[in-house]
Amino acid sequence: MTDSSANAPPEPAAGLRISRVAIRDFRCIDEIQLDLEPGTTYLVGENNSGKTSILYALWSALGSRRPLDDDLHRASDGTTAEEASVDIWIVPSDTSDNFSPELSQQLVHVQRDPSTGRSIVGIRSVFKSSREGGILLTRRYFLQLDDEDEWVPVEAPTLPPRLMNLLEAHLLHASRDLVEEFGNRTSIWGRVLADLQIDQNAEPGETRVDLENALIDIAQRIRDASPVLSSLEEDLKGIAEAQASVGRVELQPVPPRLEELAKTAEVVLHQEGQPVLPLRFQGLGSRSLATMLVFKTLAEFRLGADSGSKPHLVTLLEEPEAHLHPQAISVLQSLLDRLPGQRIVSTHSPQLVVHTDPRSVRIIRRSAESIRVVSLTPETARRVAQFRKYVERPFGEILFARAIVFGDGSTERCVLPVLLSGYFGCHPAGLGISFFDCESMDQNQTGVVVKAAHDLGIRWLIFVDNDPSGSKALNRIYHPLTGEKLTIESEEVIVSGDEQIEQLLVDADYLEEIEEVADENNIKMAPNKKRYLDFLADNKPWAAERVAIRAIKNKRPLPDPIIELGRRLEEGLDITNYTKPDRGAQ
Repeated sequence: MTDSSANAPPEPAAGLRISRVAIRDFRCIDEIQLDLEPGTTYLVGENNSGKTSILYALWSALGSRRPLDDDLHRASDGTTAEEASVDIWIVPSDTSDNFSPELSQQLVHVQRDPSTGRSIVGIRSVFKSSREGGILLTRRYFLQLDDEDEWVPVEAPTLPPRLMNLLEAHLLHASRDLVEEFGNRTSIWGRVLADLQIDQNAEPGETRVDLENALIDIAQRIRDASPVLSSLEEDLKGIAEAQASVGRVELQPVPPRLEELAKTAEVVLHQEGQPVLPLRFQGLGSRSLATMLVFKTLAEFRLGADSGSKPHLVTLLEEPEAHLHPQAISVLQSLLDRLPGQRIVSTHSPQLVVHTDPRSVRIIRRSAESIRVVSLTPETARRVAQFRKYVERPFGEILFARAIVFGDGSTERCVLPVLLSGYFGCHPAGLGISFFDCESMDQNQTGVVVKAAHDLGIRWLIFVDNDPSGSKALNRIYHPLTGEKLTIESEEVIVSGDEQIEQLLVDADYLEEIEEVADENNIKMAPNKKRYLDFLADNKPWAAERVAIRAIKNKRPLPDPIIELGRRLEEGLDITNYTKPDRGAQ
């Protein structure tokens, strides 16, 4: 019987966590610094903004990955950095200001953070080229504050290698697939099943010996029941006849050892009224999600098993929402929070981040000059949380936006993207521009979204009609800096014209397009502007958008307010990856 104490899950990790990380010259990152939440931190941003580089930098700094030559930053002039570095700061994980005496002794170089008064340990990992061919050499140093309160590396005391055993990082790639891990002894699945811990708290009749004897018995029953297996076993005995060193040949339809049996284990999904199907027959969403859940078991039973105490786990997840349908994404946040330790998640899902604490979101923005991290101020994060049920959609979208255009109604939200596609030559969503309507939000909700956009450094503009509806929309919004209500004279406001946006389409002379849309819907009307305007007003939910689509397809001249809106958006955006169409003397 196996010693149950040796198989017991390791004890919980000592009370520490990573509070902050600074990365220099690693992959696409020249320099970046971000605070980490005690639980889950969400990294959002456009493709190639640096989210994956942050995950790989931490993975390398915490010793779970050997950095490569390709990890050294390449500048725009083609030069490669001589070294990369990752700084981490470790603080107590609970509300205490100090590490426990035992942990302080292990951490060696504990200091006092002047900004918080709490105990803190800084560690720098430096990656340099080596002679191993493609593998970077890693050196680690303690950090300490100098006379100017700057963190600098020190040669002494030397950082003991065992200190890094207190921390462990694992990266779950976006391409994760549990089915591909079946049969791989070093995969998450293989490591979990390496020791089933059968004898731990085993009842009589359920010990390892009892269960393996049962396997031997059922294997014999299967052989006896199958003439094919019986005949095959008899034929295979010829091996012993040909080789004197072989004593006995036996066919085992069931592995005799429990761990060998576990290697053949499968995950099956049951759906009422349908055949039971193994996981390999399921979609990538289920297989990806299963990988994360199996990793939770690995963290609970395997990490730190040799040392007897669990390290502080840092789980790095790349796009956990990949392949999942919207309802599953809504549940994903609670599943992630079940993972022990800290989680750092890169995501492209607005639906995932709207279910999180707004304070846990870090927006990664990349420009031609640098990469920077932006987050909500505590006050705005609190207000977003208060109005979460009202601002879920706009809050999720603005975290991924470069610019926001508010219209005073749903018609503007539908029509403006279409008309602006004629200005930019592509759909404005591809340029990072999002559209919302003030009509669907009350004064408090609109103010929260505008304030959030301002905090995050996102360009925002208001496009309103010069009518009572437009004035009402402006009255709901206070400028984040001045605190004053917006008016049609405000810098951030663009007026569609003398009346509603339907009038804008008529004044733009889109009469032929209006007639075509009306004809498609078997609506006959007299050919005059009053009737055209009535048609658009009577069919608000859909008519104006269809007219705009036809006008852009026909390359009709854009109304002046749309050209002004496009110009204002260009002024505030770093948009260099598109070619604006030539639309004449607009």
